[in-house]
Amino acid sequence: MRTLLFIIVLVIAGCRNIESDSHSSADKKMSMNDSSASPVNSYETDFTEDSIITIKFPKDSSSTTVKGRIKGINKPITVNVPVTKGDKLMVRLIPEDSVANIRINQLFMPDGKADGPFGRRMDMKINQHGNYKIIVGENLMQGEEWKGHFTLTVKVE
Repeated sequence: MRTLLFIIVLVIAGCRNIESDSHSSADKKMSMNDSSASPVNSYETDFTEDSIITIKFPKDSSSTTVKGRIKGINKPITVNVPVTKGDKLMVRLIPEDSVANIRINQLFMPDGKADGPFGRRMDMKINQHGNYKIIVGENLMQGEEWKGHFTLTVKVE
């Protein structure tokens, strides 16, 4: 029994992600109703290899875009979204491949409650400010393993 407990502790410790200081953020103004709309006055970032991305909204903007990379099955990306104003959170996930097995898996609210799964689009009325966590990953119930780049646009109104 002690051996099993020791192995479980080792597995959990080995799976923990370390937050990196090299977070990406960008300002991209686009219609949240059409994920294929062209950006206006966009600022492009490099794709991040991090498993945790903390976004920051540019000054006087309620929208930002980050780019990331899914490394495969059971390797989700956590996107931290600090919300200080507004009552609606809109998220658009655009993979580089239109048939990619990728979605917004979960949304964790500041009070610890969770909702999901979602598809590649999420519009949610929010009633609290604080840090929201968006989990982007594969749908483990269907499709093949997918590795690749994606763009995530987050807007708060």
